[in-house]
Amino acid sequence: MEINGDRKPETARQYHVSIDCAIFHFDTDGLKVLLVNNEKENWGLPSHWISEGETIESTSNQILKKYIRVEVFYIKQLEAFNSSSQYSPSDNITIGYYVLVKKDNLYLENHLQSLEVQWWKIDEALHLNYKHRTILDYSLKELRRCICQSAIGFNLLPEKFTLLQAMQLYEEILGIEINKSNFRRKFFKMGLVSGLDEKQEDVSHRAAKFYKFNLENYKKLEQGRFNLRF
Repeated sequence: MEINGDRKPETARQYHVSIDCAIFHFDTDGLKVLLVNNEKENWGLPSHWISEGETIESTSNQILKKYIRVEVFYIKQLEAFNSSSQYSPSDNITIGYYVLVKKDNLYLENHLQSLEVQWWKIDEALHLNYKHRTILDYSLKELRRCICQSAIGFNLLPEKFTLLQAMQLYEEILGIEINKSNFRRKFFKMGLVSGLDEKQEDVSHRAAKFYKFNLENYKKLEQGRFNLRF
């Protein structure tokens, strides 16, 4: 029979919470993710432990200010990921985010002490640890799901872009080949873009017209069902 007074007190588990961000941008080479090379010479997502007195929001803002230093970006909180072991006296919990940054709003600090920071193509970011691989895969899954249900993809395009650039972005994220005529028809029918009186300059091919995202029309679309299936 167990007597309560003789029971050994259980060791209280400690909780450590970090913020890990999958930061994306898109250029002519495709979709890229920001990776940091830490002191152990391992590439991983930008991350930071939440210190006493800090909040989830303030810590995520620290990461963005440290690595990209822009004020215009799209950020979405994902799930909490537990990377603890049953043999560890503490629980390491990670709250994941994914962030979308426009190329023309991009600033990258390459001179951080003891750190290397680089943009990696998605298909080349293969040597991440299990936690960061899980967060990156989950971020890409969410990005693929949301890009056809909302206009978040425009957060990766410059302020003025060609329709070919827009189509290449959707192809890159969805991993499919899109019919050009079908893509144009859907974009114009939904009124997602407005034409500008500008064309490409200094190109070897026929200069393409520039467009911009039509926020006013998008807000009207949000009242109904947004669907950009291809």
